[in-house]
Amino acid sequence: MKSLKTVLSLLLVTILISSCTNDDPLARVKYTINGYDSSITQIKYDVIGGTVNVEQPDDFGNGSDSRSLSINILPFDAKLEVAVNNTTSTNKIYNLIIYVDGVAKATYDLNVAASSSALGEVAYTVEAN
Repeated sequence: MKSLKTVLSLLLVTILISSCTNDDPLARVKYTINGYDSSITQIKYDVIGGTVNVEQPDDFGNGSDSRSLSINILPFDAKLEVAVNNTTSTNKIYNLIIYVDGVAKATYDLNVAASSSALGEVAYTVEAN
């Protein structure tokens, strides 16, 4: 019986060590804004440990329309929030998307009327498979 406990203890320790040393992400999350332009005044997105607040939208993904993260802790609450000040005379539509491992998991269409401001967000909880 003591031998069985020892074997089980060693097996448990081995599993814990191997799972703790795995550097591969559990999920890859990508935040995308289709329609990205200069009318966007603020972007917020969740990362492990908090929220990134992008005051200068050109800093989001180095001026592109997306930002990717490798997630090592699950579950993870992914959230993208966008503020827009549309000073033009036409309506604008922004499609906010959260991808997990290349698959669109949540979308939101942010419709901003001419000469108005709006705030939109999309959220998704990334779970372990």
